[in-house]
Order: sequence, then C-alpha cells, then structure tokens
Amino acid sequence: MKRIISTVALSIVTASTTYAQAGTSVINPTTGLKRMECVPGTDASGIGKLEDSAHSSGDAGVMILGVTGETAANFPDNANGGYGPLRIDRYGNVNTLLTKSIPGGGAGNYAVRAEDSAFATTDALVMSGTQYLSTPAQGADTSGDTSVFATGQTGGLYTQPIAGPTGGATNASAISAATNNATNVKASAGTVYSVTACNINAAVRWVKLFNKASSPTCGSDTPVLRIPAPVNNCVTVSFPVGLNFGTGIGYCIVTGAADADNTSTAANEQTLTIAYN
Repeated sequence: MKRIISTVALSIVTASTTYAQAGTSVINPTTGLKRMECVPGTDASGIGKLEDSAHSSGDAGVMILGVTGETAANFPDNANGGYGPLRIDRYGNVNTLLTKSIPGGGAGNYAVRAEDSAFATTDALVMSGTQYLSTPAQGADTSGDTSVFATGQTGGLYTQPIAGPTGGATNASAISAATNNATNVKASAGTVYSVTACNINAAVRWVKLFNKASSPTCGSDTPVLRIPAPVNNCVTVSFPVGLNFGTGIGYCIVTGAADADNTSTAANEQTLTIAYN
C-alpha cells in the first residue's frame, strides 16, 4: 500500500485500520480522496478551551463576529432551530429581546411592559435583583450613583421614611371637659398612627378609643384601645404600620379603667392628640 503523507501530522485510513493523530491530513487509499481532520489544542496557544478553564492574558481564541443591524428584525431564512449570527449595533452591543422561554405567541410573553399597561396572570416579568444585608447599612454610593435595592433574609425590602412638605397623618387634638369627652374623630374607616395623652391630675385618667362611625357611648360601647394617662406626665403610643379602624374613630376620656366606667374628668386636666388617616 502506498502512503501519501502531507506536511502536517496525519492518520492513514485503510479498510480495516485507522491511524489517527491531531491535525491530520487523511487520504483514503481506496478512493484517493483527501480529508482534513483538525483537533484544536486547549493550551494557551490553541484555539480550543476546556469548559470552566481559567482565562489568562494572551490566550488564543476565535473571535465571534456579529452582523450590524440598527433595527430589530429576523434574518432571512432563520427558522426555529436553525443556525444564525448575532445581531449587534454600531457600537458592538448585542441586540437582545426579553421574552419568556418561548418567544412570541402573544404580547403577554414579552417581559418589557409599557407604563400603566394592564396586568394579566400569565404575563412574563423580569425578576429584580437585590442585595441581601443581615442588618441595614448605608453603602458607599453618592448622590446620582446607580445602586441596588437592599433586602433582609426573608426578602423584605429595607426602606427609610423621608419627611415631605405634603401628606402625612391628620391631627386631632383636644383638651378635656368636665364630661366623659365622648367624641367622634372620623365617621368612616381610618388608621391611627399614634396617640399622645397628658394628665395633670393626681390620679391616672383613661383614654379609650372606639371603632365607631359616631360618638361612642362611654361605659356601654367596648373600646379597642385603652391608654392610661400617667400622673403629671404624658404617654405616647405609636403604631409604625398603623392601627386599623374599619368603621370609624372615636374616643372617651374618663377616670376609670373598666369598660363600664363613665365617670367624667375635670376640665382642662388632660390633653389628647391623635395622628390618623
């Protein structure tokens, strides 16, 4: 058998035996046809690289080229499952389309949404990434920097209330009269954020809040909140997320702690401030 050898490493293919080497020029002795076989190297100078291998400066490789296109459009004859080139803009950025796992099939499959567009239960959405912090901490960002949301271990978003010139809670303030001080603050559903009660009497006095759309009947209606106004002092009770009053907000100021107490206070001895919405 006559062997024809090229200038590169080769393998000889016969009807019964194959002698293979990397980068070979193969001649079939029966047909005389020549076939090139190339196994890329995986070292720094080879164009092949092993999966998950580390990159080093100066490594050889094959550049992936894209086709410039300023507008989104399908390439001709790019059927589903076929090969196709990357589309890039003039600056080399790769054009992408955010979709669900299967592109197309209706507007609901696309993850980009117009402002104020209606939501459907099958719509695709893009998950927003956050930074997990075991405890809230201020980052090194300065004003105008791009930043990320910070969340706790359960996924709750850390927030910081900032005062503004408008909005906020509504204020209801009163000074005790020589009565049970039955008063309706709001005749519809509301939320109480804080209650401050002050007392200059030598004995504790009681502020009681009621979930009612009209003035409560002190001594008969059942309060939902009972606050002792301390002797010659003030007390503030706060609700960071608000205390819900589903019907309305009312209060009484009386001398006793019992729900059945309807004893009037003296005039000008107690003050009451309620922050609500």
